[in-house]
Amino acid sequence: MGNSPSYPRVDLTGRTALVTGANTGIGYETAKALAGMGCNVTVACRSEQRGLAAIQRMRDELPDQTLELEFSALDLGSLEATKSFAEQYAASHTSLHLLVMNAGCAMPAIGGTGDGYESQYQINFLSHFLMTLLLMPLLQNTVTAMAEEPAAPSSDTTASDSSTTAEEAASPPPAAAAVKEVQQATREVRVIHVSSTAHTLGKLDLDVQAPAEGTPGSMQHYNRSKFYQVLIANYQHRHFNRPGLAFHSLHPGMVKTELARDFTGAWKHISGALNGMGQLKTPEEGARTTLSACVDPRWDGLPSTYFDDCVPNRKATNKAFRNEADQARLWNFSLGQLQAYLGDSPHLNIDWEAVEAAKSKTSQVAAAQPSSTEDAPEAAAAAAASTPAQPEVPSEKEAEDKCEDSPQAQQEEEAPVKAVGENGGDEDGAGATTAATETEDSATGSDTAESPAAPAAPAAAVVGDGVESKQTEGDQDAAPATSVGDEKAADTPDAADA
Repeated sequence: MGNSPSYPRVDLTGRTALVTGANTGIGYETAKALAGMGCNVTVACRSEQRGLAAIQRMRDELPDQTLELEFSALDLGSLEATKSFAEQYAASHTSLHLLVMNAGCAMPAIGGTGDGYESQYQINFLSHFLMTLLLMPLLQNTVTAMAEEPAAPSSDTTASDSSTTAEEAASPPPAAAAVKEVQQATREVRVIHVSSTAHTLGKLDLDVQAPAEGTPGSMQHYNRSKFYQVLIANYQHRHFNRPGLAFHSLHPGMVKTELARDFTGAWKHISGALNGMGQLKTPEEGARTTLSACVDPRWDGLPSTYFDDCVPNRKATNKAFRNEADQARLWNFSLGQLQAYLGDSPHLNIDWEAVEAAKSKTSQVAAAQPSSTEDAPEAAAAAAASTPAQPEVPSEKEAEDKCEDSPQAQQEEEAPVKAVGENGGDEDGAGATTAATETEDSATGSDTAESPAAPAAPAAAVVGDGVESKQTEGDQDAAPATSVGDEKAADTPDAADA
């Protein structure tokens, strides 16, 4: 469907990758492609049965290649389980070059986790954030080791050869042509957040406790979780400020996976209509932007960047993307929730006094008024003021220079910002309507998919990685979401299995 951007094929022999939710959808295609380039890939998901089945399927689909794949159980619905996973991974691996936080859920039937948080907040954002922090020593050590490696010989293939041409955009190539031959791999360690264009409808709302029992997840909370992924990627890049370590986020497009299996009411009808009209990318097409962000050497040295259609696209984000006060407030707020799982963690350079001050301020604001950047600007400013100044990092101008060869970059100055929904949702969930992108309320209607204000026209919808009304092929054992964290429960549409 439409444009088929490309990503380069590089030699990842000796590299390691961890992909959450890699048993199906975009995560599956991402893990398979990385393994096909020689990378040692860990398939992290909740269900061992589905994870091992996915690995076997990858081997069957690439019979002529020796794939280095392993399974590891990960339940993002439990902070304790996430901590155990990260500690076990760090103890059993000597390097981690690519951390791809792909898993997630959208409007799950059960709106809260066993830890007492709103499901989408914890599964899509908080548990991934905890995992990243616990794996930071391994990531940092990998950066050091890569810096000591001799530089690879220059390839005869130029950077422009790996970009999508205007002719390709006009006449989409077959799937195999989406991968271009470029031999030199990136010299960076990269942390990738698979977010969504729905992040433009999110806002900093720190009321993240689980809703009343039996309340399903809402689109508003999904948007928030995707917004948090983009915010934290920016803050982490500035905070750690390490050459050779990059934090990026992306929108994979409107993709046909099983993410929307819990949709009801208007959202279910919209996803079904889009699927019926052939408006959805395949998981392989949806994975291309993730793979570009992972391996393309053209992006070496970029500051934290948001990708869309395989290239940096800063205009696809809202202004809050670069709001450093919001980033600092989210950083301190989230650390306050994770302190028991992190300990002192001196290697993370955390100002715990600032975290405590932010917790106190948040409690005061919550008691007085709704916690959001619009309603509580003083709280956001206080959190930012309590955070130590960070060293300067490269400006966003660098991002534009890096991708100036791409058609999308050439058109950015003339093209208006896309209305949310033009390119659909994401690997991890659905987005929201686009009748009005200026305010969240006008786009999402209300907290329930059954709301009369919910979208009525498919053209105005942002649906995510899984906009389909039935399960995808190869995942027949999937079941509707049940209580997150219940080991005996059926698979949930989270990192583990979405």
